[in-house]
Order: sequence, then structure tokens, then C-alpha cells
Amino acid sequence: MALYCLNTPALAGQPGVFEQEHEAAILAARSGQFDQALDQLHRLRLEHPANKLLLIDETLVLAWANRDQQVVNNASGLDPASDPALVISAVAKAHRNLKQYSDAARWYQAVLTREPDN
Repeated sequence: MALYCLNTPALAGQPGVFEQEHEAAILAARSGQFDQALDQLHRLRLEHPANKLLLIDETLVLAWANRDQQVVNNASGLDPASDPALVISAVAKAHRNLKQYSDAARWYQAVLTREPDN
């Protein structure tokens, strides 16, 4: 499973240091070093609060780390109608894991509305 931002050209205009730090966080997450990755992503989000792609990546890493409540907390910054289905599905699953079934159904429905074959 790939994180959303790593292959997104929208970051091309960002400073090189940002890209290096972001890529290091992605690589840490992919190797299972979730705490390190989340620390890096959190710091980057503080430095670049308008960068929604960082929120998306952080949310995905939180999901990989089974931190369901934190995934749900991040959901307030996500748009179920337009953000990537991968992250919307992760939010739905986190709600389901927390036994918040009506919220889970709402997030899953958002994915199915956009991607009926998903």
C-alpha cells in the first residue's frame, strides 16, 4: 500500500528539505516504524498546516498503526466527497473498529458513491 503524497506532483514546488523529510517519514512508515513516521508527519503538519496531503498521509499511517481514535480525530479535516478513497475507507474502518457503526456507514457510503465497484 502506497501513501498518497509520495507520488503526488503537487509537492514538486515545495523546498527540497521538505521533500526529503516527507520522504523519510513515508519510508519509515513503510518499514513499520510508525512512531518515527508519525512524529515526522506531525512536525511537518505543524510547519505546513495548509498542506492537506500531509493530513492524508498522517491519517493513513495512523490507520496502519491501528490508532483508530486518532484516525477519527483527523477525519474532521477530511472531505469524504473529494479526498482519496483510500483515506476515506481508513476513516470508515476506524469508526467500525470503535463500534461507531452509523459513522462508519456514512464514510463507507461516501466511497461507494464515488466508486461503486470499490
